[in-house]
Amino acid sequence: MTHPISQRTRSLRCATGSTEPDCLWRRPGLALSHNALAALGACIAAGLDPLALAHALIDADSTTTAEVGGVLVVDSRAGHPTDIAADLATAHAIARPRNGRVLAGYQPHNNTRLQIPAIGRTLAAAHAVVVLPATGSNQPPPRAVHRLIADAATAAGGKAATAKNPATATTVLLRVARPGDVLVAMGASQNTAQLGAAALAQLTARPPARPGPRR
Repeated sequence: MTHPISQRTRSLRCATGSTEPDCLWRRPGLALSHNALAALGACIAAGLDPLALAHALIDADSTTTAEVGGVLVVDSRAGHPTDIAADLATAHAIARPRNGRVLAGYQPHNNTRLQIPAIGRTLAAAHAVVVLPATGSNQPPPRAVHRLIADAATAAGGKAATAKNPATATTVLLRVARPGDVLVAMGASQNTAQLGAAALAQLTARPPARPGPRR
């Protein structure tokens, strides 16, 4: 995998014997790239065809990555603090030359309760973050996970809010979005798909805006 950050592409190379398949990986986050490499390596170790596996990974890619009105919308499924940090770092690297900022919408799973402080501190790296209710359990804890994460992000110096659903989270984030910004939908896959789609729809519907001042 090439290390330099690319807005939409990342190269994956695998070598086993005389076979060296090259393919295009369209997810811009480090976390998902690492997951793809791990899956590819495990299958190769099991004796499966690396070229077929590489292309299968690319065919399965359904990431929403599009730019409307100068705002880039990226689908990241990072949920663990390490993965969140890697993808936010990628987003900052993309936003910096665009004179933009990083906005994040995040939906946790209930099984991340023990990682709430670390997740909050990591999300504080975004210019603004909106946290949605946790998914993955019919028995939520007494205090909502998303509120605890937002509190932890605020305590770490971030700007955090909560929302009931992806559409509301998108509205909150787009109130502060400006051309050059990168909006990252993170966490549970249901959130990333809905938030990304809602962001693109709202950006398409609103009038063009002028680029923000150079910072």
